[in-house]
Amino acid sequence: MPSEWINSYDQDVALKEEEIYDLKAIPTLYLLDKDKKVVLKDTWFAQLEYVLKQLN
Repeated sequence: MPSEWINSYDQDVALKEEEIYDLKAIPTLYLLDKDKKVVLKDTWFAQLEYVLKQLN
């Protein structure tokens, strides 16, 4: 993944345990727009890469 992407780690697994997000697996990829609206969720890297290339 590109170094400028924001990556996070949920040490306590609260996001999954408390069902804060609908995570199907960990890790889970989301693509947000500049307003933090979800463009893609629960996607795979190839699809994410394709969409990013279409936006440029």
